[in-house]
Amino acid sequence: MMRMHRALLKFIPSILLLLLLLICACEDETTSATNDPPNIPSNLAPADGATEVDINISLSWQCSDPEGDSLHYELYLDTLNPPSLYREDLTDTVYTISDSLDRETTYYWKVRAIDILEETAESEVQSFSTVRASGLYKVSSILTHDYARGVFKIRDELYVAEGNYGVEIFDVSNQSTPFYMSYYEFLDMYTEDVQVDGTYMYLPDSRNSALLVVDIGNPFIPRTDGYVPLPPEPHAAVVDSDWVYVVCDTADLQIVNVHNPLDPDTVGSLHIQSVLSESIDKVQNYIVLGCLSFGVYIVDISNKEQPVVVGNYNPPGIVEAVFAEEVDGSLFVHIANGSHGYKLIDITDPANPTLVASKNLTGYSYDIWHYGGYSYLASSSSGIYMLDDAIPPNLVASYNSPGQARDLFVTNDYIYVADGSNGVQILEYLP
Repeated sequence: MMRMHRALLKFIPSILLLLLLLICACEDETTSATNDPPNIPSNLAPADGATEVDINISLSWQCSDPEGDSLHYELYLDTLNPPSLYREDLTDTVYTISDSLDRETTYYWKVRAIDILEETAESEVQSFSTVRASGLYKVSSILTHDYARGVFKIRDELYVAEGNYGVEIFDVSNQSTPFYMSYYEFLDMYTEDVQVDGTYMYLPDSRNSALLVVDIGNPFIPRTDGYVPLPPEPHAAVVDSDWVYVVCDTADLQIVNVHNPLDPDTVGSLHIQSVLSESIDKVQNYIVLGCLSFGVYIVDISNKEQPVVVGNYNPPGIVEAVFAEEVDGSLFVHIANGSHGYKLIDITDPANPTLVASKNLTGYSYDIWHYGGYSYLASSSSGIYMLDDAIPPNLVASYNSPGQARDLFVTNDYIYVADGSNGVQILEYLP
């Protein structure tokens, strides 16, 4: 009996070892059976196929683990598909790109989740495209009935002067989808300029030698309210409250009181001998006339019944258009200088206007607008130029419109271009 007990004792270590191995094997199976991989990363942002994504972007996603294990992530990002590994050992579900992405580029990306036991799950590959390069871009265009010669934007309405056809009115509340509202014509009129103030439209009618005062309280039904005879070929106008200032072909400045739109009245005039005029603007008590080869004339209108010339600046080339403004108490005039591009003059002392800056540009500059620290020039077949306010100015952007850019209006970061036979182009600037 003792020998039998001794024999059994010899097998006890082996039996214990076998039991231990069996227990370990069972634990491994239990552990393996209860550790599921992470859930697939979801709700990736930006969304798949997103466009115009900022180049300084934060990528984000959502992910969890069935057992609540902590997770870390690998981010794959590339301009090629499949994307290569971009960052690893991320513990957050938001990652901000530290180096700006390239503009106008399509990127592919995915996220891989990893739990504490190295089980993994990864998302599908998604893509997004970054914003366009800095510049002027077309938002939409408007096909007009006739040659677009002048534009004016107010509220959600765009008024387009079209020579023989009068004026067309469009709704531009959505810049991407403008639509036709109505048009206005008067007898056998011809107008290249349109000005709007409040609920009235003012049209210099060169064929009938008149200023037309048009009620646009309902822009679907424009109605003639007033009519003022003018010297031959009125070209352009500028409105300031109850006053409309009109320049005619032979440098005739007409000052019209429109307080009563049914009975407008010319109260003052000025004729500059042997000078032709094309454009007009107003700043403080001065009217600024763009007088083609005769330069810029500055007229004091403190006494509206007796306006008087107080200054003249004659740059090389042709002065096609002027834009006057006050900046910190100083008075400036931006000039569309024909084949000589752009000029900026200081008229704070109107008797001694001085050149501040100039910029030669390709093509022929017909019109000028200054807005938000930039000058915009309509330059016929050369399109639109955008200059900054540096001295000398730098060319910031350009846009080659399909027609003949003759006039423009800039407001709320949109540029409305009267583009001749190609109607109106609506542009925006992306910095």
